[in-house]
Amino acid sequence: HLRRDGEGDRPATVYDYRLDALERMGVVCKSNIPENRQDKVYFSFSSPSTASYVIRLFYKGREKPVVNMDLLLEDLLERKHNKIEILDLEYVHLSVVKLLEFLERKFSRRLQQSFPWRQQLCRRRGISTFHIDNTARGKLQPYLGAITLVSTVAGLVVVGIGGLYVLVNRHLDSKYPTPAEVTNRTTRRLLRGAALREHIAPNPQIAYMFLLRALTQLYKDGFAEQAPVVQETIVRLATAADKMGERQAAEQMLRGVWENTAGDDVWRDGMVARVARVLGPLLTARGAYEESVDVYGAAVQALGRLEAGGGDLDALLLDKANLITSLAEVFALAGDCDSAEALLSSVLVDIRARPQLAVDSWTCLDAVVMLDLAQVCDKTERHGESAAWANSALKVTRGHPGVWACDNCESHTLLHLGRLAEKAEDKDSAHVFYSRALDLARRTNTGNIEEIKDAIKNLVY
Repeated sequence: HLRRDGEGDRPATVYDYRLDALERMGVVCKSNIPENRQDKVYFSFSSPSTASYVIRLFYKGREKPVVNMDLLLEDLLERKHNKIEILDLEYVHLSVVKLLEFLERKFSRRLQQSFPWRQQLCRRRGISTFHIDNTARGKLQPYLGAITLVSTVAGLVVVGIGGLYVLVNRHLDSKYPTPAEVTNRTTRRLLRGAALREHIAPNPQIAYMFLLRALTQLYKDGFAEQAPVVQETIVRLATAADKMGERQAAEQMLRGVWENTAGDDVWRDGMVARVARVLGPLLTARGAYEESVDVYGAAVQALGRLEAGGGDLDALLLDKANLITSLAEVFALAGDCDSAEALLSSVLVDIRARPQLAVDSWTCLDAVVMLDLAQVCDKTERHGESAAWANSALKVTRGHPGVWACDNCESHTLLHLGRLAEKAEDKDSAHVFYSRALDLARRTNTGNIEEIKDAIKNLVY
C-alpha cells in the first residue's frame, strides 16, 4: 500500500506491508508474533532523506507504532560486509540482504524524483549536440578526437584510483582489521589511517599522530585502560615512537603494557610476544641484558602455550624461532657464547627440518641464524668456523637475488667476512667484501652504510 505522509509540498512516501507479504518476500525471516495477532500487524517503510530509512511496526487499533527504528544505508551495508545476516526488531527478525534489496527497489529513484525540474528541462529542449552542429556551435568539432581521448584517460585514471582505493581497503581489512568492538566511525577511521601509514605507505610520524588521536577517542568511547584494543594501540604507539628515535618514551609505554599482561589467557600470551618484539631490542640497545633475557624468555614461554592451544602453527613457530634467535643474540652480547650457540643451533635444526618450498621468512631466518653463529664463533676466536658459517649464510642469500631481505642479510654477511679477512691480513679480499657490502647496503638501505664506510676508510694497505 502506497500513501503520503507528512506536511508540505513534498510529503514523504510511505509503503505499508502486511507481515505475511514481507515473509513471502523473505524480508521477515522470523516472527515472534502470535498467529492470532499477525493479521493486525503491518509495517511501514519510509525514506525521510537520501540513504536514511525509517521502519515502523504498527498494531491495528493503536495510534503509535510498537517499534520505530531509524536506519542508515551505510549501517546496513556494514552489517552485510561483516556478514551480520539478521536485524533484530524485538518482535521480528529481518534479513539484512533482503531488506537492502527491498529498500533499493522502493527508494532507488528518490534522487531523480527529488529534482523534477531537471526532467522538465530536458523535455523542453534536447541535450546539446554542439559537437556535431554545423553552426557556430560546431567549432569544437576538429578537437573532438582530442577531447574524447582526454576524457577517456581521465575516466581511466578515476577508475584506477577508485580500484586502488578498494584494493587498499580490502588489504587493510584482511591483514590489519579494526576490532569489531570499536563501533565509533571516527575511531575506526583513525585506526585504519594509522594502519595505512604503518604498513602500506610507512611514515612513523603520521602514524603516531593517527594513533594518538585514536587512543584519545577510545578513552572517550568508554574503553578501559586494560581493554585489549587500548593495549594494542599503545604498543603501536610505542613502535612508531621507536622508529622516530624516541626510545625512552617507547620503553615507558611498553613497560605499562607489560605490567598488564599478567595472566594465562590467549590474548595476554599473544600480547607478551607482541611487546617483547619491540621492548626486547630497546633493552638490549641500552645494555639491560638481564632484563632483556627475561622479556624474551617470557615471550617464548607464552608462544609455547599458544602453540599447544592450536591456531596458525606455522606463524607461531616462526615467531618463536625469531624470539629464540633474539634471545641468543642477547646471550652473546652478554658474553654467554655457549648458551647463545646452543639456542642458535636448536633454531637451525628446526629450520632444516621444515620443507623449503619457496623463499619466505624462514629462508631469511636461516641466513640470519648462520650469520649469528659466525659472529659467536668469531667472539670465541674460532675464525675458521666463523668463515664457514658466514659462507653458508652467503650461499642462502645469493640463492634468492633481488629479494630485499636476502640482499639485506648478504650486506651484513659480507661485512663480517671482510672483518675476518682483515684479521687474517688479507686486505685485498677485505676490500672486495666491503665494497660489495656497501653496494648492497645502499641498494637496500640496511642502516649499516656508515659502518661499512668506516671499515673501508680504516683499511690500511
